[in-house]
Amino acid sequence: LESLFDGCMPRLRVLCLEHYTSWSSGYFHNLTRLCLYRQSHGGTRRTTASFLDFLEHSPLLETLVL
Repeated sequence: LESLFDGCMPRLRVLCLEHYTSWSSGYFHNLTRLCLYRQSHGGTRRTTASFLDFLEHSPLLETLVL
């Protein structure tokens, strides 16, 4: 996803992803709502530590749907 929009999406507030588990921790820092559906049980899966790092870098996040 980093190659989309030249790595800059300052107005993106709501994001829903299905079967996608890998992104940089500071990439979606303006999200207020994140939905993660049907995340992979195999292959590329974020570690708990990297997911918590992502949440730490998402100060505006109000809603998380897993």
